[in-house]
Amino acid sequence: MSAPNRTGLVTFESRNVWSKLSLFDAIFYIAGSITKSHCKTLFEKLENKTSTQYKKIVTDWLTSVKGHFALICELNENIVAATDRISSYQVFLAQSNSRWMIGTHAGQLAEAAELDLIDDDGLLSLSMAGYVTGKRSAIKNLSALQAGEVLIINRENCQRWYYHKFLPTAACQSEKDKQQIEHLSELTLSILDNVKQRTKGRQIVVPLSAGLDSRLILSGLKHLEAKDVITFSYGQPNNFEATTAQKIAGKLGVRWHFVPMSTASQRTFFQSSLYRDYLEYSHDFTATPFQQDLYPVSRLLSTGVIDKDAVIINGNSGDFISGGHIPENLFNGQTIAGEMLTDLINSFIKKHFSLWENRFSPSDYDQIRHMLTSDLTDEGLLNNKNYQGFILWERLEFLNRQSKYVISGQRIYDFLRINWELPLWSDEYLDFWSQVPLRLKINQNLYRKMLRRNNWGHVWKDIPVNEKIIRPIWLQPLRFAAKVACAPFGRNTWHQIEKRFFNYWMDPVHNYAILPYYSALFEKSLARNAISLHTDAYLDFLNAKISSPLDKKI
Repeated sequence: MSAPNRTGLVTFESRNVWSKLSLFDAIFYIAGSITKSHCKTLFEKLENKTSTQYKKIVTDWLTSVKGHFALICELNENIVAATDRISSYQVFLAQSNSRWMIGTHAGQLAEAAELDLIDDDGLLSLSMAGYVTGKRSAIKNLSALQAGEVLIINRENCQRWYYHKFLPTAACQSEKDKQQIEHLSELTLSILDNVKQRTKGRQIVVPLSAGLDSRLILSGLKHLEAKDVITFSYGQPNNFEATTAQKIAGKLGVRWHFVPMSTASQRTFFQSSLYRDYLEYSHDFTATPFQQDLYPVSRLLSTGVIDKDAVIINGNSGDFISGGHIPENLFNGQTIAGEMLTDLINSFIKKHFSLWENRFSPSDYDQIRHMLTSDLTDEGLLNNKNYQGFILWERLEFLNRQSKYVISGQRIYDFLRINWELPLWSDEYLDFWSQVPLRLKINQNLYRKMLRRNNWGHVWKDIPVNEKIIRPIWLQPLRFAAKVACAPFGRNTWHQIEKRFFNYWMDPVHNYAILPYYSALFEKSLARNAISLHTDAYLDFLNAKISSPLDKKI
């Protein structure tokens, strides 16, 4: 294999996120919490070392770095690149004519490497789930570093490995439930207090919904007496998320702002230059770009509600990390083998690879089963007969949907040049929740007990969680009549009718407006939710980027 491009980084997207640092004989490209001091330490450890010594040195150094970051380093004809534990900043790897190329922007890197051949497995995964599973993308010879992954490129080869894995254990904790609650309470406040100290003197902005996680962020910060905190919600006027958020903010004495959105305004937004520019910036051939906060945050920035040096802190992704996504069929804590592995894979596909009904063939599902099983095998997770089903499930979801699709929502803030924090994805929270026994993760048992017992800000007992109300009001009688008419035909029939005719209007943030109503209504396949439509739109976007045409219907 020929030597890598000596410049290493062939695409460099700064946008107030990445910076370049020349240090002695090395060049560093850094994002997030990586500092000059970190770089100096790494240089000193690697100086005068051989390539074969790099792996252990880099691994040990990375485990000592905290926070959200990414790194690319050129030193002694070696290129070292790494992402943090959740891949909050992306690094991409391309292979072109036996040469490895590195970049921080997937689109620019693919263009530089002249990559335009479809990866059939990656495209199928993206079409069915909205993200690409494993170390793939929608085009061949391009991939993103995974969460907690590092690589070294030199004249001989390209090595990739995980220096950290979020891998829950089945270990039974000796602590009693009360002690676990105390431990989690203290840890949560400690994490939030660190955020408070880092943001001192700057405005803190919390996007607020009707769920647990953003309420935790806001009430915890107010409990710690954080200053200059504001919050906001958006969507249909009087939607259940905003109505609940307003009550929470009112009880906590926090300024609450609401950004109204309608089907018409969202349709206009999806046709705007702001949205197109964001797609160009955020697209990565790996997941449907997460765009939900883009319009309201840009609006609040332009009107001066959000300061330019503010820090946005959302609740991403407390529901997953605390066990809220573990399916009921894995509550028994059994180990996985044979038919039970098949059941787990089928359950995962039903949950995650179901953006469309009646679009994909049995062979498509067989291919996804093969891909997921191969991914688990490659990680060595099927070699350990002691692994319980929930461990494999959480690893699959963490490495794919969470770190590729959900975390990518932070690109909105990068695009708008505004700082952010993710306290519920902190290293300390990852370490804690990876050790919590299954019985305390089922239905977020420990998490919910901790929140209700502490009742920070007195917003946890009297204000309901995710109490949905059908909006707009004019839809209620039509929906009720349709539900009555469907009663003789069973619940499944009603759910299909609801998805086909009513979900477009019921969506609190009007994300379905990426298409006109008639287009969504007469789509041959049945969309699971608005992400289905956005994934199709993203495939259309990619169609213009790749010379060989995509068949988005597969």
